[in-house]
Amino acid sequence: LQGKMNLLAELIRHFGIESKSPTSQAIIDYALAGVKNNTAEVRNAAYSLLVEVYKLIGGKINGYLEELRPAQKDMLQAEFDKFGGGSGSGPAPEAEKPKVSVTTNIAPQGGSKTKPTILKNVGALEKEDPAEPEEGELPSSPAPLEKSQVCDYCGKYDQTFTQDSLDMHCFRECPMLFLCQACGNVVEIMSINSHLLKECTSKDAYSECQICHEAILSDELDQHVEEGACKPFDPAEAIRCPLCHMDIKPATMDMWRDHILVKQCPNNERRPL
Repeated sequence: LQGKMNLLAELIRHFGIESKSPTSQAIIDYALAGVKNNTAEVRNAAYSLLVEVYKLIGGKINGYLEELRPAQKDMLQAEFDKFGGGSGSGPAPEAEKPKVSVTTNIAPQGGSKTKPTILKNVGALEKEDPAEPEEGELPSSPAPLEKSQVCDYCGKYDQTFTQDSLDMHCFRECPMLFLCQACGNVVEIMSINSHLLKECTSKDAYSECQICHEAILSDELDQHVEEGACKPFDPAEAIRCPLCHMDIKPATMDMWRDHILVKQCPNNERRPL
């Protein structure tokens, strides 16, 4: 389901849809079914698909969203607002022109980081409330965690989290996650290179540098190698951050989380406040 929704979003970006066509209604219905899915990744892809539809038909999409919960509507409205609202009045926002190149917020080695405007996408988890710990702090009680008050990625605890607001946290701010602007899919920062090379709908635009083993736009690979800006990398010895290109040693999850959550990678646009 996730892959089909990402593919639909990509097709819509390139070819568009008519606002009153049976196709647009079928796509919206398909995305709404995905919003109700139990898997966070499928829900994320469904939200992204609805945003792509909104970019083309504007506020007309609101008539299809009545069955969603208020929190889900609020999350979508916040994203719609970035493209002109979605109040249902006025013309639909102008469709984006198809993009030839793919932009990410990955800093090129030896160069400065660019900051494209990005949509933030989704993920999830939860916990029973024992001793009322401070917000953002994991409770010390050994009581078992459930699936809606603790982020499974960054470990943030918030007793006000629900499944919807936890999705919103991952969609917008979880510092361990990254939204691939090419396909609208959220991935862990650690997996960006693998995603771009193997999973992304724009994977054909990327090649792996045989020196640093990072994903580089294919038409920039020769220049990347000639500049000699990349460093050889042994994944058995370290985790290389795909955002700042620092080698994290030793190659453990504790050291990786320390780099992102404690030392706070300078090129991470979602740095914890």
